[in-house]
Amino acid sequence: MVQISEQSNSCNHTPTTGNPTDDDIAVIGFSFKLPQDVDDVASFWDVLHHRRNLMTRWPESRMNAESFVAGKRSKFNCHCGYFIRDDPAAFMPHFLHLCKRSGRPRFHAKMDARDVRAFENAGIPAEKLKAREQPYSPRLSQMIVKDGFIRSRKWRADSRHWHCVVAHPESHSWYFDLRGPSIHIDTACSSSLFAVDMTFQSLRAGECSSALVTGSSLILTPTFTHYLLNLGFLSPDSKCWAFDHRANGYARGEGFIALLLKPLSAALRDGDMIRSVIPATGSNQDGQTPSLTQPRSRAQEELIRHVYEKANLPFDKTRYVEAHGTGTPVSNPIELKAIGTVFRDSRSANEPLYVGSVKTNIGHLEGASGLAGIVKSIRHYPASCAFEKVNPDIDIEFHNISIPTEEIVWPSEGLRRISVNSFGFGGTNIHVILDDAYHYLHERGLTGNHCTRTTWPATRPNSTNSPTHWPPGEAACSGAHSLSLSAAKPVRSSGEAGLAFVFTGQGAQYADMGWDLIHQYPLFAESLERIGEIYSSLGCEWDLLDELRNSENIDRPEYSQPLCTAVQVALVELLKSFNVVPKAAVGHSSGEIAAAYAMGALSLESACKVSCFRGQLAGKLRAADSGAMISLNLAEDEVLAYLEKIGTAAAGVSVACINSPLNCTLSGPECAIEALKEQAQRDQIFAQKLKTGIAKVGFIDILELILHASSSPQNRKRVAAGVR
Repeated sequence: MVQISEQSNSCNHTPTTGNPTDDDIAVIGFSFKLPQDVDDVASFWDVLHHRRNLMTRWPESRMNAESFVAGKRSKFNCHCGYFIRDDPAAFMPHFLHLCKRSGRPRFHAKMDARDVRAFENAGIPAEKLKAREQPYSPRLSQMIVKDGFIRSRKWRADSRHWHCVVAHPESHSWYFDLRGPSIHIDTACSSSLFAVDMTFQSLRAGECSSALVTGSSLILTPTFTHYLLNLGFLSPDSKCWAFDHRANGYARGEGFIALLLKPLSAALRDGDMIRSVIPATGSNQDGQTPSLTQPRSRAQEELIRHVYEKANLPFDKTRYVEAHGTGTPVSNPIELKAIGTVFRDSRSANEPLYVGSVKTNIGHLEGASGLAGIVKSIRHYPASCAFEKVNPDIDIEFHNISIPTEEIVWPSEGLRRISVNSFGFGGTNIHVILDDAYHYLHERGLTGNHCTRTTWPATRPNSTNSPTHWPPGEAACSGAHSLSLSAAKPVRSSGEAGLAFVFTGQGAQYADMGWDLIHQYPLFAESLERIGEIYSSLGCEWDLLDELRNSENIDRPEYSQPLCTAVQVALVELLKSFNVVPKAAVGHSSGEIAAAYAMGALSLESACKVSCFRGQLAGKLRAADSGAMISLNLAEDEVLAYLEKIGTAAAGVSVACINSPLNCTLSGPECAIEALKEQAQRDQIFAQKLKTGIAKVGFIDILELILHASSSPQNRKRVAAGVR
């Protein structure tokens, strides 16, 4: 959990007794990356609305699940889970201004990125995060929650490789310049929701003026999974059958979630987008139960009653509970008994309490699972995924509970209130209440920005949009006497936005590229005509505009390189006429020509000279070369082993270019490249043959061709003229 305080002498946020709006907390921003890289509201909504289950097999980069064999003393019948697609080893040391050997856990750059996205989601400019840039001296504090089960593979005395879990929040404080206490919280599966409870108390006490609660879960090794399997916690089906008769354990999941909180009065004052309001939170402990890991229904019931009573909130306003709902046969009946006992008298068979769990979609994110439940509740409360029939140990009829199996519209008028319940296997229980922003503000006569849907569109009763929120990009302004809609003013998240142009090399060309722009923008056409005239003066025997539409020649380097350069240079001129100019430019291969022109390093004539002669030289190399190139999604250190796997069919293939940590361009004989492509397709590895027409053009190749081209007096004179 991260708390960020922005206090000044003129405006602190000590709660005002008797005015609940000063105490209640607003959710003003959030961000997340869930299994299968669900990382925005639209994709998350699609998962919930279509009741998708994001389970996949273990990534081979983490573990070969088939190598574990279950026996009498050791179980391993879990071969699937809920995983992010990103490589958890990917590290961006520049993000924290660290060297690569600083020893900081590599996955933390991903968590830091979620933090930044939460600020962007709330419309908070990056420069306001730095305390020294504030117009006043703020006091800042931070708490952060991380998966307590992640351990480094090897402990070393060498400080460069030192790994300490308590250092994680401090690195966040360092980067964001947060100057208060940093605390790591670990109450097992209830950790992130416990962080919300602690933050709620800090904000109400005036200890900080805003807070970022973060939770993360990564499964880096099979060690803890093996441990949980032997304890009987995990489902052999690798699914969370929440409240279902098939419940047989839970499935582990990965994700990063960040939630930005602020006192409601401050959020209204600052014009923040209020996504939900938290009127109350609470926590307690089970105490002694039959076993350490078994929850206590009575303790959860007492907690729920206490949270509602201390905020003086009635039970009948709550129509949905986002339950912990892991899918274990022991905890499911215990949790629903507690929830049902509390709300039973406020509900009926015709007006039941709806209960669900996001774990049926994304698995159990363990320490981060509570925040996943909050984000789902802020967005919607759709049907449970893959629910068949209720666990026979759960009496939903007696408790007036319904597990929805299809999407439903909010079942009552007025305030929409949701409870989020969570508990850890050590006995720490948490309960958080959420109110929708529109009705909360309207009932109190307050004016503020929100994104809550006030009514269902009459023409779209089955709309796929959330009934609790407007679609992304829409906003509403709620006032005491007005329900009119208005767009919230966008705020740039970065104080110094720069623009960079990236120019492609040969291989991206296609017939008719840029042709529509010729007819729409005279300046673009004039630029191409000017370039065509320069090409002609250099001895080019074909017409530029004609060859742009010639599919037979477009992939030949003597045509494609000058044509690609011409189109990109014309685009630079067109964008310049719109006052769109880059602060930086980068080019790949022959794209460096257009990049140099964009930055003023080459004149138009010089850029045309380079592209024209480079294309001619590459064409001559192509005539003497029977090779090809292919883009392959393999890291450089994986290529050799993969080529050896193919055998002699891939003889002569080598790495020509390292495009990224996970992608290389390979070159070699045409037949070998074809064999490589076929094998990669069988292995479901991305492989795209490049339309370069040659295997490889290296620096030595170009020098040799330049010398060859210089053999004629006319070409020797042109080369000697240089590039100016």
